[in-house]
Amino acid sequence: MIQSPLNTNVYQKFQESLEYVRMADKYGFDAVFCGQHYLTYPYTMLQLIPFLSRIMAESKRLYFGTGILLLALYNPVDVAETIASMDIISGGRLIFGVGLGYREEEYDAFGISKEDAPKRFNECLAAVKMLWTQDIVNFEGKYFKLKNVRLTIKPLQKPYPPIWIAANSDKAVEKVAKLGHVWYANPHVTINTLKRQMEIYLNILKKNNHPEPSFKPVLRELFVSENFEEAYRMAEPILENKYKVYHQWGQDKVVPPEEHFDREFAELAQERFIIGSPDQCIEQLSKLINIGFNFLIFRIYWPHSKHEDVLNTLKLVGEKVIPYFNDFN
Repeated sequence: MIQSPLNTNVYQKFQESLEYVRMADKYGFDAVFCGQHYLTYPYTMLQLIPFLSRIMAESKRLYFGTGILLLALYNPVDVAETIASMDIISGGRLIFGVGLGYREEEYDAFGISKEDAPKRFNECLAAVKMLWTQDIVNFEGKYFKLKNVRLTIKPLQKPYPPIWIAANSDKAVEKVAKLGHVWYANPHVTINTLKRQMEIYLNILKKNNHPEPSFKPVLRELFVSENFEEAYRMAEPILENKYKVYHQWGQDKVVPPEEHFDREFAELAQERFIIGSPDQCIEQLSKLINIGFNFLIFRIYWPHSKHEDVLNTLKLVGEKVIPYFNDFN
C-alpha cells in the first residue's frame, strides 16, 4: 500500500514503487502485496487494481496479492472477471486477499450500511467462487442475484487463486476458520493476541473438518537498519503518526479492546512492530514462526518514508534476513 502525504508528486512515488518491486525480485522476496482504501485524507494513494496490474509487469517470478480488496463494496461479477483477468495476466501468480474493511466513510460513500457489510461480503465471496467454478450460475441472495450467468473468463489457477481473508477480532478469525480459508493476520496487534488467535483459528478449522492451510500469513510493520537506535529513529515518527491516523479512522475498533492505539509510542511498539538490526529482526520474526505463521509479510513503506530508507530496508532484509530463514527451512 503506497500512501503519501497530500501534495506529493504521485507520479514520482509510483516510479519509486516500481523500483521497490524490482528490488524485491532481485533480493529473493516471494511476493508483493498492495492494500486498498478510498477517501484516504490526509494521505493520497493509487487504487489497488490498476496499481497491482501494472507492477506485476516488473517480475516474472514474484507472486502478487490484493492485500486486501474491500470485497463488500463490490459486485461479484466485477470481482470475478477482474481477478480472473489479473490471474491470467500474472501467469497464475495472484493471491486473492479480501477483507471487510472498517471505515464508515467508505461504506457511506458507496451507499452501504456498516451493518449490511458482513452479509454483503459473505454473499459476494460465495457468488465469486461459484462464478469461477460453475459453467452457469444461479445465485439468490439479499444483495446479489444472478440468473443463468455465464462467466467466460476463468482464473488460470484452479479452481481459483488462493483466498486469504483478513480478520482482526477473535470473532472474525472464527468466521474465517469456519469457511476453511487462509487467515491473513494483521500488523496491528501484539504477539500475545496473535498467539491466542492462532489457537482459535486452528481449533475451529479442526472442529469443522477443514485441513490446515499450507500458508499461514501475517503482516508486520518492519524497520530494519544497521543498529536498533537507527531503526527506532526511523520508525518512531512514521508509525506514531500513522497509528494516530488509524485511531482516527477507527482501525482499533475492530481489534480486541486491549489492543487500542491511543497510547505512547514506546508502549504501542512493544511486541507489535519489528524494529532493529537484522539479527534483532530475525529474533522477533522467529517468535511469529514459533506461533505457527509461515508466510511473513513486511510493510516497509509508509507516508513520509524516505526513498533511500526503503531501498536500504529491502537490501538489508534481502541480504541478511531472508537467507537466514531460507537456511532455517
